[in-house]
Amino acid sequence: MSQCLDLEGLYTKLQDKALPIPVLYKLSKFFKAIKEENQYYRDQISQLIRENAEYDEEGNIKIQDGNYVIKDDKRDEFVTKANELMSIKPVLPDITFTAEDFEKADLTLNEFSLLLPIIKD
Repeated sequence: MSQCLDLEGLYTKLQDKALPIPVLYKLSKFFKAIKEENQYYRDQISQLIRENAEYDEEGNIKIQDGNYVIKDDKRDEFVTKANELMSIKPVLPDITFTAEDFEKADLTLNEFSLLLPIIKD
């Protein structure tokens, strides 16, 4: 799941590149699936936080040092479920690219490495 979250950031960079139309079409399909997977993850983690967080007197989720405050008696369950969510293998369309498809994309090594699972020789 974490790879999907990382790939969503790459979409912003690639959407402004002048790539061949067939590559843009495949990227569009691929990133649509990525966004759906990420939205599912965000919805599930938000629900998990709402169910396990401590709330203040005004009904807001407590935040301490930039982190949500999870009820002590729910912490282990929360961590287990959050880890389960992160370990989900997303269902993505069987779309592949070649390295040449991204020649004009001006990607960094880290950005290109995110694409390696969908690049075939």
